Amino acid sequence: MTGNPDSKWGHKLEVLAGKDTLCSEDLRLQVKGLFGGMGSLNDIVLFHSDGTVDRNGSTEFDMLCSQLYELLRSSA
Repeated sequence: MTGNPDSKWGHKLEVLAGKDTLCSEDLRLQVKGLFGGMGSLNDIVLFHSDGTVDRNGSTEFDMLCSQLYELLRSSA
């Protein structure tokens, strides 16, 4: 991982995707655990390479995160 604080998300998702022994309930709980609290998936803001906030990308990412969370919550 690099010094970029958001790079931990790439690593966390790679580890999660690489687990082939999880049952669907374990996977649901682990993905749901990525939401909430400081430094959670909800806190990610996307930036352009010039350092400015990618408002469209961040809005779309936030919408997708919300949809994912609702799917996880409704599948309980």
